[in-house]
Amino acid sequence: MYTHSGGEEYIVDRFTGATSSESFDCYSVKDGTKFMVNVKAEKNCQANNALAAIGQLHKNYCQDQPEQEKSFILFKVQYSIQDA
Repeated sequence: MYTHSGGEEYIVDRFTGATSSESFDCYSVKDGTKFMVNVKAEKNCQANNALAAIGQLHKNYCQDQPEQEKSFILFKVQYSIQDA
C-alpha cells in the first residue's frame, strides 16, 4: 500500500517485476523529474551499506530514458524486533 498511492500531489508507484531487477523500490514522477526511491532496512545495528548493484544503478540512471531528469533518494531505516 505504501508503494501504490494515488490522488495525492506526489503519486508513488512501483514497477512490475522483482525488486532485484532495479536499483530502486518505488518511484514518483513530479514536474518531469523521476524520483527513484531505495529503502534500506538495518536490523539491530547490523550494517547494511549496500546501495544497489552498480550495473543496475547505471542502467536506471544513465541508460533508461536518458533524456529524463532523475533523482535518486535513499531512505535508511533502522529497526529492532524487540522495540516493535
